[in-house]
Amino acid sequence: MGKLLVISAPSGTGKNTIIRELLKLFPNTTRLVTTTTRDPRPGEKNGVDYHFVTEVKFQDMLARGEFLESNNYAGNWYGSERQKLEQDLEKNEFVFSTLDVNGKKSLDKISYPHIAIFLLPDSIDTLDDRIRHRGGESEEDIVKRIAIAHDEMALADTYDFQVVNTEGKMYKTVEQIQEFLKQYQSNERITVS
Repeated sequence: MGKLLVISAPSGTGKNTIIRELLKLFPNTTRLVTTTTRDPRPGEKNGVDYHFVTEVKFQDMLARGEFLESNNYAGNWYGSERQKLEQDLEKNEFVFSTLDVNGKKSLDKISYPHIAIFLLPDSIDTLDDRIRHRGGESEEDIVKRIAIAHDEMALADTYDFQVVNTEGKMYKTVEQIQEFLKQYQSNERITVS
C-alpha cells in the first residue's frame, strides 16, 4: 500500500510543476487528479490536470460520499475522490496530491495517513506577481487568491516538511523534496524490517 503525499502551497507557488518533476524521479508513483468546479485555465486538460465538473455534479458526488475530502477555495469546490485514491494507493509507492490547507486539515481530522509538504514562495512580491501573470482570472479572483495565500503561509509549520520554491531555482526545490522522500523511504524500510 502506497503513501499519500500532500503538497500544499499558496496559489502560484508551483505545486503542479514540482509534482511533474517528482513523478519523473520516483518510479511507481502517480498524481491524484482531483475534481473541481472552477473553469480550466489556459492549457489545462480535463482528466489530466483536474476533473472539471459543474457545481450540480460536484454537489451530487458530495452527497453520495464520493469524496475523501472536499472544500471551497476562492469560490470554487475541490475534492479528492475516495475510490480513485484508494486504487492509486494500491498500485503506487507514492500518490502525489495538491491540497490546500483546508484539505490537509480534513485529512488530519479523520486521521488519514499522509505526508504533508508545504511550498513557500521566496517572497510575497514574487507570489503576487506569479498569481497576477498566470492568466485566466479576474482581478477580483486574483485579490481573493492573494489574501488566501497570506493566510495559508501562516500554517506552514503544521506540515511535515517546508521548502522555499525560489524563483528560477525549481530544481533545487525538487532536490530538497527528493532528499526528504528518500529519507522517509529509508526510515520506512528500517521500521518495517
